[in-house]
Amino acid sequence: MSEWALFDQLTGLLNRRAFLHRAEQEYRSAKRYETTFGVVVLDLDYFKNINDQHGHMAGDAILKDFGDLVLEQIRQSDISGRIGGEEFAFILPNTTLAQSQVFAEKLLQAVADRQVMIDGQTINYTASIGITVSFPENDFKIHNLIHHADQALYKAKSAGRNCYKVAENLL
Repeated sequence: MSEWALFDQLTGLLNRRAFLHRAEQEYRSAKRYETTFGVVVLDLDYFKNINDQHGHMAGDAILKDFGDLVLEQIRQSDISGRIGGEEFAFILPNTTLAQSQVFAEKLLQAVADRQVMIDGQTINYTASIGITVSFPENDFKIHNLIHHADQALYKAKSAGRNCYKVAENLL
């Protein structure tokens, strides 16, 4: 039962509530030990179109495939969760902006390389990513950090999708 309360059943990642709880714990730890951590928000591109063109079972298959991909790609210390329909977030402990950007680049490439077979048809998908980093000297709360990363995500979508952008509070 505790697994049902913490994890998204489709992707195997933390659900929104559990993710935010773990993110808050990491925030407090980083403040205490004066370390940085990356905050990454990701949205699967054109997900509604996948559902509309191929059906919700295809959308579910894409979400499950992405969850599997994430679990293959992240470090054990990273925190990952499904925070909305096709929106995901990551907390990358002890990670700089440059390291967060490398994470984003690798994740984008891994997603672009994926193919999901649905009823004999191959479906490819991509993602857009927004990044911010928490520094010990800033006082942004976890919700503010996620908001900054989410704003950068919308810039990535506006820039043509299948890319990442860094939050303006870091530039």
